[in-house]
Amino acid sequence: MPETERQLTHSRRSGREIGKAIGVLMERYKTNRGTAFTVVRDHARSQRRKLNDVAQEVLASAEALNVFVDRFAEPGRVKR
Repeated sequence: MPETERQLTHSRRSGREIGKAIGVLMERYKTNRGTAFTVVRDHARSQRRKLNDVAQEVLASAEALNVFVDRFAEPGRVKR
């Protein structure tokens, strides 16, 4: 695979991950796309990290929390 094609593939993948992370934050914090993106971008800058690295971290955290979804839906479970 030529280097240019490899870079384009990486860019597309990164863009998808960032978009998914923004969506997760929009849902969790009931905010719009622009605000969610600004918060992630500012966090990445303040930590001197790549935007995609922060997005991957957000997605991994969301995935880790998703394992509990079914347990909260169990019959008899008290919801708060």
